[in-house]
Amino acid sequence: MPKASEVLVKTIACGVCHTDAAALHSFIPVTLPIILGHEGVGIVEEVGSEVTTLQKGDRVIMS
Repeated sequence: MPKASEVLVKTIACGVCHTDAAALHSFIPVTLPIILGHEGVGIVEEVGSEVTTLQKGDRVIMS
């Protein structure tokens, strides 16, 4: 359950970009283990009580 100002999104697809590749090859310091991918698309599953701009079922971009 998301907090009042949060949205729960089911990720449908997520890309791996240059930043992710740099982390994978230790050009950027990261703490392992790491989950690559920070740019994605998904569908809103739940919205917090203070969220007014999105609703369940909306398609969203995460960046």
